[in-house]
This record gives sequence, C-alpha cells and structure tokens, in this order.
Amino acid sequence: MKMLPLTCLIVTGLAMSACGARELPPPPPPYFEAFAPPPPGMFWAPGHWYWGGNGYIWSRGYYRHRPYRGAYWNGGYYQHRHGNYVYVEGHW
Repeated sequence: MKMLPLTCLIVTGLAMSACGARELPPPPPPYFEAFAPPPPGMFWAPGHWYWGGNGYIWSRGYYRHRPYRGAYWNGGYYQHRHGNYVYVEGHW
C-alpha cells in the first residue's frame, strides 16, 4: 500500500484550516498486526493510520533493513498541530 508523504499530510491540514474546514478527528487506535520474527538484519516497522481525505486508512507494517547493528527505530506517531492531526514519520 502506498504511504502519503508527511508533506502531503501537512499541506492537507493547512489547506483545510485555510478553508475554514472543521478539525480532523483523532486517528483510531492502531491495529494489532501479527508478524513472523524478522530475518537477521531486519526490523518490523509497525503499521499506522493515514488521512485519506474522507477518513483514516490503515497502512500495514513491513520489514525494514537495519542501517547498522544495534540501530534503534523510533516509530511514527500523530501530533496535534494547529487544530489537526499530523503524522510524524518514524526514523532510525
């Protein structure tokens, strides 16, 4: 499933606030995704919700390569900014 970049989410939020649109609802709780243990050198990045214009759509989790041994993944999260919820991408 294709994920929207953070800039699209921010632009959507700003456009909605400029048009006098109502505040976006908070995202639903995350789904529990069962997954097999990751292969060596890989990490499971959990899925998340993204705003699809008329509601939130679930983007499934996936395996990622660790950039180096012991790298720690900081998962993405939603932050309430200027009357809307904005997804902050995860990073190493």
